[in-house]
Amino acid sequence: MTVIAITIDKNGRLIASETARRSRSPWFDQEVLLAFPVGLRLPPLPACGPESIKAFIPIRVR
Repeated sequence: MTVIAITIDKNGRLIASETARRSRSPWFDQEVLLAFPVGLRLPPLPACGPESIKAFIPIRVR
């Protein structure tokens, strides 16, 4: 399992992505990280929310 940490700003733009936990496959880790490119547009955060949020996304292949 690989865990990706992403940071999203208030406007919904992905401003950082990194591998928080690596699997046993460097190739898989790299491919998973490519799915979350910096600059990716996501829905904006609520107006009353924080300036940015950090989320951890576990990805597992069976």
